[in-house]
Amino acid sequence: MGKKRSFLIIILSIIIIAAIIFIIFLSNKNNKLSFLSDDNRQVAFLKEIYPDFISKNTNSGIANVYADDSYYTNFITYTNYNYENHETLENILTSYSTEEDLKNYTISTSFNIDTLTLSITLDNNDIVDKTTYHYKLGIDKKNNKITYKELDLKEHVIE
Repeated sequence: MGKKRSFLIIILSIIIIAAIIFIIFLSNKNNKLSFLSDDNRQVAFLKEIYPDFISKNTNSGIANVYADDSYYTNFITYTNYNYENHETLENILTSYSTEEDLKNYTISTSFNIDTLTLSITLDNNDIVDKTTYHYKLGIDKKNNKITYKELDLKEHVIE
């Protein structure tokens, strides 16, 4: 009887410890998602990352860049940005303009909530030429900003 009871106590202890670790993990992830979902932080982050991404993938920015709906949408809450944030992002696109053929692009974003990875895609509308970069997002509470690391998962499709 004593061995069964000891075994049961060990199993129960392991289950309780696993539950505590899981709750801490979920709490940490929810705190990160809450921080990342702020519209103003997202737009400040995107304002920093979009111009470099566009320039790298459009021959130094010589292109007409348009946006799909995801460009103007909070990538966690899926709500549209307010007018001021919308205009901030719109100004990035209006800084790119050309009369050249085969230089019309559409930019879009998607977010993987499980891995906290933002994917930004630039798709040439005139030919099959699509580039996607992936960024692992983090938080910097001290400076109240979203941090990122560009992952080595760049995708480029040309036909």
